[in-house]
Amino acid sequence: MGKKKGKNIRIRNRGRIKARQSRILRRCINNELKIIGVNIGKKSYTLKLVKLIDLYKEHFESDPIEDMKLNIKPSQDYTLKRGLFNGFVYVIGNIEFGFVKIGYSTNPNKRLSGIQTGCPFKLEILKVYNGNLQLEKALHKKYKEYNTNGEWFRLEGKLKESLNF
Repeated sequence: MGKKKGKNIRIRNRGRIKARQSRILRRCINNELKIIGVNIGKKSYTLKLVKLIDLYKEHFESDPIEDMKLNIKPSQDYTLKRGLFNGFVYVIGNIEFGFVKIGYSTNPNKRLSGIQTGCPFKLEILKVYNGNLQLEKALHKKYKEYNTNGEWFRLEGKLKESLNF
C-alpha cells in the first residue's frame, strides 16, 4: 500500500502545491492583507488563489509562497514603514542624571526592561503618548537641540518644561 496523495493545485508559474497548502496560503494572504486594511472578507474564498497572490504581490512586493516558507510577516514592516501602526511614543529616562530617550514601541514596559539592561543607572517611564513613528520623528525634530546621541536627549529647556519637571 502506498501513501494517500492529496489533491494538487496548479499555480501559474509556481508548479503544483497541495490543497492543504493552498488553504493555508489563502488564509495567510487574507490575514496579511486584513492587517493593512485590505479587507476581502468572504470573497477571499471565491477569488482564485492566483488573484489573491497577485493582490499580495501588489501590496507587499514579495512572493507569498516564499514569505510563508520563511515565516515572514510583511504586514509588520509595511505598517511600520508607513507609520500606520499605532503604538506608543515613550519618554524613558533618569531625572537625576538628566537624560531621556524618546522612542516608539508597541509595549513601552517591555522596551524599558530592554533599555535598562544596557544602562548603568535606573530608568523609568516618564511619559507615554498614543502615537506612531511619525509622532516620534516629530518629537526628535522638535527637541533636536537637546539631542546627545541617537534617540537620547538632555533633559533641559523646552523638553524639561514639556514633561512638567
